[in-house]
Amino acid sequence: MSDSMNINEVLQQALSITETQPADAEKIHVSDTIENKPSAPPNVSESKIEAVSVPEVPTEKIPLNKSTTCIFTSFLPKSQFCVGLFENLRNLAEIITEINTQCSASEESYLPKIGEYVAALFEGSWYRAEVLNILDDKITVLFIDYGNNSDVSVKEIRKLNPRHLKLPAQAITCSFDGIDAPLSKDQQTQLEGILHEDKLSVQASSVTDGVYRVTVIMSDSMNINEVLQQALSITETQPADAEKIHVSDTIENKPSAPPNVSESKIEAVSVPEVPTEKIPLNKSTTCIFTSFLPKSQFCVGLFENLRNLAEIITEINTQCSASEESYLPKIGEYVAALFEGSWYRAEVLNILDDKITVLFIDYGNNSDVSVKEIRKLNPRHLKLPAQAIT
Repeated sequence: MSDSMNINEVLQQALSITETQPADAEKIHVSDTIENKPSAPPNVSESKIEAVSVPEVPTEKIPLNKSTTCIFTSFLPKSQFCVGLFENLRNLAEIITEINTQCSASEESYLPKIGEYVAALFEGSWYRAEVLNILDDKITVLFIDYGNNSDVSVKEIRKLNPRHLKLPAQAITCSFDGIDAPLSKDQQTQLEGILHEDKLSVQASSVTDGVYRVTVIMSDSMNINEVLQQALSITETQPADAEKIHVSDTIENKPSAPPNVSESKIEAVSVPEVPTEKIPLNKSTTCIFTSFLPKSQFCVGLFENLRNLAEIITEINTQCSASEESYLPKIGEYVAALFEGSWYRAEVLNILDDKITVLFIDYGNNSDVSVKEIRKLNPRHLKLPAQAIT
């Protein structure tokens, strides 16, 4: 930057605490622990441990209905997560540098009280933290600028200079607007790897009890909310016994025509097969989970293709919603099929009376639909390989 600030160094300092945060990190409020009167840690005398009344450090805010540049810091329970304001990174980095300089110069540990703000050690560096609970020699602290918590010992606590509390707590609690389904640990881990790599444009639509409902846009304009909605929509209600059936298993069955459909001969059709996406061997690849199959198999999709897939499915839905013209397909043909109110790319596996069995080629599960829930697919929508990787 023009003022010689090294953004890489600032980001490394601001993000370092979250890269190895505990998997079970949970944001705990002082009110949840204030009533527990813990015993004094061993080897610490002349100290009475109790909750202390201290001025609360306010938490930074996000303006509503306005795009704000942020960085991702941590996931919390209930699919909530924390972000920090990008504009405050330099200020925060300077504070943390000062704290580390002071704490490293002194070996004098400090026995805090519940509710007190201290400097706490995490992965070799000192950060601003709030004491949530004390039990024996275990002190639970919340890192107020990142949102995750950790258990530390008395030796890993230092008294904090009051001037280091002038900057509001930077961990702003958020949830994805329009995403009510809980994210699995795997999904959180996948998202973490992506979100940590980028500056985020965050727009809050509302705030309730300190939690902002936000839309998150990556620097390349990828809308994370839309990608999540697309990725989760077909799997939230997928059949429990969903099974991936291959055309070769059903090609020999000559089904009868569905009722109310005339002048159509139903048969297997020879069409160019849509290739399935591949995962490179011996290389780490970021994916999303889409469905379970029999024999403990499952399907994933490449995270890097989610945006492309979402655009294709949006086009398909626009076209299919604008037309009520149903289509009688042939076995082996690729079509648009309806699932839970949305249209997706699918392969026809079998036809029996008015029941058409289709495989959703981007998710791996199958479903039985009627002729009314089938539309002809534009060939350009088949250029992207099938995304369900078994």
